[in-house]
Amino acid sequence: MDWLHEQLGEDLDGDYYLFDCPGQIELYTHLNLMKTLARTLETWSFRICGIYTIDAHFLTDSTKFIAGAMSALGAMVNLEIPHVSILTKMDLMSKKDKKRLHSYLEPDSESILMSEVETKWNSKFLKLTAAVGKVLDNYGLVRFYPLDMRRSKDMESLVLMIDIIMGVSEDADVKTQDFDAEEMEAEDNIS
Repeated sequence: MDWLHEQLGEDLDGDYYLFDCPGQIELYTHLNLMKTLARTLETWSFRICGIYTIDAHFLTDSTKFIAGAMSALGAMVNLEIPHVSILTKMDLMSKKDKKRLHSYLEPDSESILMSEVETKWNSKFLKLTAAVGKVLDNYGLVRFYPLDMRRSKDMESLVLMIDIIMGVSEDADVKTQDFDAEEMEAEDNIS
């Protein structure tokens, strides 16, 4: 890890470093590699926030939503760091799918699962899915935030949320502005 420490340097000065990691969930649920990296970065005085991304297309039906939420929860629990779950590729979704997807942004697993039709193929799995959904509801640990790359407001909101999670705003310098005499007079004339 010494080579990484050298590359990152000592002077962090408010910079963000993004580690784009492979999408194999096994790296976060079965191995300690990513947890070790996170702990090492914390010893180097980095503030850490895990960002779990999942394609919005994946979460357009209830059982896939539950699976995606459990996957995000598994990574969060294993890494033991603050965490944000993001729905990516919102810009590629149809209007119909976007409307359906909004019910998953403030999830209530019971109402989501009510839309599933029970068949002879899925009857026992629906019961399991409902039980897992209740666990997610009871603890409220996973919430997905949409990210549409065409909307700068989505990215601004995401950066602000991450800043708050990492406590960056607590260390921000107070910005002061010195007024010149003309500005002061203009304000006095308005009053």
